[in-house]
Amino acid sequence: MEYDRHFLFQVCIFAYGQTGSGKTYTMMGRPGHPEEKGLIPRSLEQIFQTKQSQQPQGWKYEMQVI
Repeated sequence: MEYDRHFLFQVCIFAYGQTGSGKTYTMMGRPGHPEEKGLIPRSLEQIFQTKQSQQPQGWKYEMQVI
């Protein structure tokens, strides 16, 4: 039996804090230093690695940035 599954995840990560407290560093990391990646690059890597690993099992993904 084949059926259509749709999962929709809308995500917002909000960084709040005093000027100079490290919000940008936490979110983006240090450019040119892969060992110091921030939350956004690490999250995107995980999303795309998961997508790639599940495709052989028949999972299909559509991603969109608006």
